[in-house]
Amino acid sequence: LRTAVRCAGVAGYSDLLVRAAALAYNCWLLAIGRGLGGCLRGRALAASTAAFAAGDPGRRHLLSLTLGHPADRPPALR
Repeated sequence: LRTAVRCAGVAGYSDLLVRAAALAYNCWLLAIGRGLGGCLRGRALAASTAAFAAGDPGRRHLLSLTLGHPADRPPALR
């Protein structure tokens, strides 16, 4: 992220965010096709960001993708 912003300014951040979103969206579609449910969040939770950056302070949490079995269709009923 730092390198992208240093080289391209705000456009570098925007490019990384669009690429991350495209990857997450593709993963989400694949998961839906396999019977999972999910939620793509554009805003990171503070606790998640802190846990993510704990090992490397230079990391940034851009977005979150949560996947799982839908509550109305547990794995045993499929």
